[in-house]
Amino acid sequence: YERSLLYSQQIRTLPIDATLARRAVMLRAAYEIHVPDALQLSAAIEPDATLFVTNDRRLSKIQEVKVLLFDDHA
Repeated sequence: YERSLLYSQQIRTLPIDATLARRAVMLRAAYEIHVPDALQLSAAIEPDATLFVTNDRRLSKIQEVKVLLFDDHA
């Protein structure tokens, strides 16, 4: 599992820098989401990801990136 995440050509890991952290703070405030969710979404939004995959229906309200609910497509 770890290897497939670390070496996937479709998944990138990003360091949490000041820009990403600021975006996460804004997302948390705007959508009242948990900090880990805000950080993950911020990491998707900053480099212009085309899709954010999750099973958390509460995140489907996010407008800054397209959110795909995995269970809806399984």
